[in-house]
Amino acid sequence: MDIKTPVSESLRIVLAGNRNAGKSSLLNSIFQRDVAIVSDVAGTTTDPVSRKIELRNLGPCVITDTAGLDDVGELGKKRTEKSLEKLLESDLVLFVSSLNKEITQSEKDFYNFIKEKKLNSLLVYTFAENENNKFFEEKNEFFKDIDFIKTDNKKPSEYYENLLFKIEKAASKAEKEIGVLDALVKKGDTVILVCPIDDAAPKARLILPQVETLRDCLDKNCKAFVCQVSELKATLDSLKDKPELVITDSQAFAEVSKIVPPDVRLTGFSILFARKKGDYDYFVKSIEYLNGLKSDAHIVIFEACSHHRQDDDIGTVKIPALLRKKISDKLVIENVRQFPEDLSSIDLVITCGGCMFSRKMMLNKLSGIFERQIPIVNYGLFLAWANGLFPRAAI
Repeated sequence: MDIKTPVSESLRIVLAGNRNAGKSSLLNSIFQRDVAIVSDVAGTTTDPVSRKIELRNLGPCVITDTAGLDDVGELGKKRTEKSLEKLLESDLVLFVSSLNKEITQSEKDFYNFIKEKKLNSLLVYTFAENENNKFFEEKNEFFKDIDFIKTDNKKPSEYYENLLFKIEKAASKAEKEIGVLDALVKKGDTVILVCPIDDAAPKARLILPQVETLRDCLDKNCKAFVCQVSELKATLDSLKDKPELVITDSQAFAEVSKIVPPDVRLTGFSILFARKKGDYDYFVKSIEYLNGLKSDAHIVIFEACSHHRQDDDIGTVKIPALLRKKISDKLVIENVRQFPEDLSSIDLVITCGGCMFSRKMMLNKLSGIFERQIPIVNYGLFLAWANGLFPRAAI
């Protein structure tokens, strides 16, 4: 099945457990067909492998099979670290443990990891037909704080319905992202979306934040008007009443703010996603640091995804130019797609909107910044500040 829903809007389920615990077989059971290689050889799955599926009552999901938690050697350690990264970004962890093997230290450690990180989890016991009652009692006693289900890899159809029910129940506890326009508009409101079509715009389609915002307008029964900057004045003039909200690409703030009346709410797609994907209050509070940055401050510009950069790319060209113009040409500006281990020299972070990632994924990627209380704003809020539109463009 070709699932078109963006990964960022899909439920993320991650399978984790020891080597040969039955993770890949469980994945095949969920899909009801062979999508993963199954072997008695320990370590068949080496790197995390993700697949999309539409599950009853859950909608679009991304299910990731991971390497064994008990993988060995230096390479095995790296595989385990990669698996743990996926777990921290998940909405639901399926902790897979075999009923024909005794409890291991790696399973105990992982159970404690789940509790420490407060991961939404379901314990899936495999090989139920060959269950060793002693092993089950031992594991059930140790894993007492997590709900469980028994399955058998050789009789998947007999366990499928109950497995799916348990997954649905566990997944319902996952944190839900807010809608793009939640608490900002109501039924019948008029909303204008300003969507510039320039060299950076994808051919024959809108970018994801614009699509999601338009869809949320429709879901909330708003009257949505879409135009480019050049048609904005004509669009405003054609309306009998003023719109409740105008949303623009943040890079067009300067032009759009001259056209939109001061008494009409104005914001940017990126600012909406600062609320949807990140810690909005922390971002807004960090704006004050922009006014007091030292001339040689170390600023990191973080892009979560790996899109192809244009010649006038916003993250590598436009924002650095604005920073040097507004603050100092002596600034140390670094563009990264992954944060370094040592964050001690960073004075400020400017992050993208994270439209390709879930809220949980973005918060996890930025967790080190929050823990060290480093000021951080996103592209939209920075551009609002740089164009003198803060706090007007704030929501």
